[in-house]
Amino acid sequence: MSRAIAEIWTNKREPDFPVGIDDPIIKRARFIQSTPPSPPFTPPITPKETMKSFKVAVWISASSLVGTTTAGAGDANKLPERAESTTNKVNYDYIAFDTATEENAFFQYKLPIGWDEGKLTFRVLWTNTAGLTTETVVFGLKAQPLSDNDTIDTAWGTEITVTDTWQAQNKVHISPLSTDVTIGAGANGTAVEGDIVMFNIARKTGSDNLTGDARLLGIEIIYQRTTPTD
Repeated sequence: MSRAIAEIWTNKREPDFPVGIDDPIIKRARFIQSTPPSPPFTPPITPKETMKSFKVAVWISASSLVGTTTAGAGDANKLPERAESTTNKVNYDYIAFDTATEENAFFQYKLPIGWDEGKLTFRVLWTNTAGLTTETVVFGLKAQPLSDNDTIDTAWGTEITVTDTWQAQNKVHISPLSTDVTIGAGANGTAVEGDIVMFNIARKTGSDNLTGDARLLGIEIIYQRTTPTD
């Protein structure tokens, strides 16, 4: 485009050559002058407090669990064990819970920044080598949080149980989803994001009738987050 035409388009000078009102150059200049410029695009910003929460599932393998000092699950040393399937030699870790005595195991998990500081739910995955049709197993989970300078010997939150029915020997069993687990108040009176949470899992032998040890494969912990990253 010539400088002269550009100046006519921007209304900086009168044309020094004959043009009519229907001249395409004049029409184009009028269109450009009458069209307001588009504002710069600004992406929407969602404040953290209005972000939608979403669920996060965390897998706690049996290999991460240890039997408690008092009435502990596991082998003679209160540790997880390993088994191998007969035909295909599939190996898996488990921690064994006795059929007659209520036994416990524990693990620790630090809830990340972004946790909504609400309640948790859980499922247990387990197997068995001696159960019978219609028999059930009951597991209970309780938790308590600890912040900086909190006393470790703090009361647990309310234990929540799940009940599952035996299906077949050497098959994976997945329990129903639990009801809400409230994390017991720490010494500072509340559970906050970033706390370390102590968990205790127990087989409630007084409430179930499963024959033989219940081999716990792991626990799925489900909680809510309100931010996608730390």
